Amino acid sequence: ILNLPKTELDLLRQTAWRQILNELKNSKEEKDELFVINTHSVFRWHHGLFPALELELIRDFSPDMVIVLIDDILQIKKGLQERETDFFEFWELFAWREEEIWFSKFIADSISKLLSKEVRFFVVPKAQGAALFTKLAVEKDKPKAYISFPITGVSEEEMREIEEFKAKISEEFITFDPYSIKDRELTFSYYIVEEEIREEVERLLNMNKIESYSPPPETIWTLHKDNLSPLNLTKLKFDIELLGRELLPVLETIDSQIISRDYLLIDQADFVIMYIRMNDEGKPQISAGCQSEMVYAYSSGKKVYVVFTGGERKLSPWVTQFSKVFTNVDDAFNFIISEYIQKGGVTC
Repeated sequence: ILNLPKTELDLLRQTAWRQILNELKNSKEEKDELFVINTHSVFRWHHGLFPALELELIRDFSPDMVIVLIDDILQIKKGLQERETDFFEFWELFAWREEEIWFSKFIADSISKLLSKEVRFFVVPKAQGAALFTKLAVEKDKPKAYISFPITGVSEEEMREIEEFKAKISEEFITFDPYSIKDRELTFSYYIVEEEIREEVERLLNMNKIESYSPPPETIWTLHKDNLSPLNLTKLKFDIELLGRELLPVLETIDSQIISRDYLLIDQADFVIMYIRMNDEGKPQISAGCQSEMVYAYSSGKKVYVVFTGGERKLSPWVTQFSKVFTNVDDAFNFIISEYIQKGGVTC
């Protein structure tokens, strides 16, 4: 259907929206009834971009909330392949996901101003399940937590404690888990085998004596080999097969999108809860990501709560000045419950 002329597509979309709006207008709306419209905000097609929404129609619908569901890029590509609609360059999927997020946020902000009412905006990782979506829609006044924790170098026991805490705090709060999007496993997996790939490709190239080849002097091209050349010559196997040349343009994109997305998740939370691990010498080991999230949350006016079994005195002032520290999960959990549930510490 996206191959139709744009004027025809616009007419079809407007007709569908008007039918929906008429149904809502004519329905006997119950007090707690919930209406959801599921749509893209933008389309990518034939390597171009065009909107799927119009401000006038969204204004007439007058939403209370705009939610963007996102998924791992590999899962998106896998789904497209299964539906036989994988017509996209790999980098386009990263671009499309960002475009969906930021155009939807623009819609929410614009409608808020047009209608002079709060239209909440949330990015929701699909991996966190239908329960998170339901809580946002039905229990929208529940306090919202961003959970910050280390990923690399965490022992099985520490990960179990982190998972137990995540499950526990999710019982009482709406939680946003940055690790529910795992795009960085793409680059991490490549970095693990990077040297192995480089050595093998160098061996094969040397066998064919490619170094000694020179094109005719009148041509405008020449052979060039650099540190990323091996990635261009490989195929990587994840849940799906991915050509190395597809991964190459998005290596830096993956990291920059992680930072941007995590900041968005902090923005939509009421507070941050952070787990800091203890190394073998009994000293705190805080990742650069966790430290940056803490400072960003604090500078955005968010409360930050830290769980560190070694206690406050072992932590740097770069941690203690931005947070309240607890030595165990139960104490942190009980304090947050008292502040945000019993005392109503968040104005929702």
